[in-house]
Amino acid sequence: MKKSVKLDKIDVYILLVFTIVFGAAFFCFPPMYVNDTFQHENQFVTREPVYALMIQGLKVIFPEEGGYYKPIVLIQNVLAIFANFYFVRFLKNTFKLNGILTTMVIGIALLPHIMTPMFSVKRLIITNALMTEAVAMSAFLIWVVFLLKAMWEEAHKCRNSLIALGFVFLVTLIRGQMMTMFLVWAIVMGIMELRKALEEKRLFRKLFWKRVVCITVCIVVAFTVRTYTCKIYNYLEKGVYANTASSGAMAVANVLYVAEREDGEGIQDEGVRNLFYDIYDALEADGYTYHYAPEGLIGRAEHHEDNHEIVNFDYFADKTKDYIRDTTGLYVEQYMQLMVEVDKIASVMMKGLLPKCLDRYFYNYIAIATTGFIRSVAVVHPILNWYALAFYVITIAMSLYLWKKDKHSKAASFLLLSMLMICGNVFGTSLFIQCISRYMFFTFPLVYSAALVMLVELYRMKRKDGEK
Repeated sequence: MKKSVKLDKIDVYILLVFTIVFGAAFFCFPPMYVNDTFQHENQFVTREPVYALMIQGLKVIFPEEGGYYKPIVLIQNVLAIFANFYFVRFLKNTFKLNGILTTMVIGIALLPHIMTPMFSVKRLIITNALMTEAVAMSAFLIWVVFLLKAMWEEAHKCRNSLIALGFVFLVTLIRGQMMTMFLVWAIVMGIMELRKALEEKRLFRKLFWKRVVCITVCIVVAFTVRTYTCKIYNYLEKGVYANTASSGAMAVANVLYVAEREDGEGIQDEGVRNLFYDIYDALEADGYTYHYAPEGLIGRAEHHEDNHEIVNFDYFADKTKDYIRDTTGLYVEQYMQLMVEVDKIASVMMKGLLPKCLDRYFYNYIAIATTGFIRSVAVVHPILNWYALAFYVITIAMSLYLWKKDKHSKAASFLLLSMLMICGNVFGTSLFIQCISRYMFFTFPLVYSAALVMLVELYRMKRKDGEK
């Protein structure tokens, strides 16, 4: 028989705070229609299916123009209440936090929802915006809890691992940026099995390798099913049997930004090569290449951020659509098929250009990733940049110290999981687009909660040593 879930006074307090905060967001601020919303409304092949299907379902119930806005914002805020409550309550129970420490974790959980309207360019209230982050951020927090349960609760490790993998599948169908969660899940599962095998001295026994094979099969099956889910969805909705078509165009924009004209010699297809020359000449003439960036990593990254969407949409996409129209006869009325063809041209261009400009691309990639790491714990600012570096050094050192003292330290493993997720998010995002704040704030609650519980664990450890 399952035990009933009992809420203590602190649990009620947690639930009340999140209900007030997200309730105020719903009742006091309007829904925010953003650039991405139109694509989700019209089920573009460039977007993942889950959020678009949510909108379509609500449109059936609320058919009037804009009738679904309030209902979907209500769902997003209710989901945020549950996910944040679930996350904070789990940490409170796991680390036996008192009311004051729990309040601090509540504040940490709310950081993305406070900092995004304060520091992001669009001043978004996340849970009121009609975009995937509003749902993905909450699902991400629930995923983190099940992954931590898989790490710490041996009795239900298999169940929690599979639930965590299920959430990876779900979240990546909401937001493609989170594809690195597949890799994070596989790394965590692999490390858990390796650590146990080393402790039990069975590294070279069949059981260990069977479990490694099982992890590999699970990740391959989940990734494959996810890919074909997108293809079938796009075929049923738009008649185009293709995966989400946007990554190629976004990635090649990063290459075009750092390319030189002579790099075009690497493109084998003459038509695509001439298309590149046309795009490059226009970008260079209008000042949208790396030649016009300020010195230094931060200067380069910020110049790239300002120009990435212009390079992608106004130059590469528009000129490539014209090229496809002239060579294949596809017109804008066949938009979904046109976007698939744009992605194919992007892949051809990328293959030819990247080997020629790899050194420049790598520098640019590091610059983008640098701001990504800063924004994963702070905002870009001359003083806060150094704070971010110090934060990483100190917290990682603390986790290693805790692990040395206690190889089963939950706080240390929580911190290192947070760092792994930050690395996956930053390095994955930097391949395709800029690391702006609303892409990086996903990991704020993780890393700062982990830092807090590490301090708690260190204090308790020192106090225990002092009592001996």
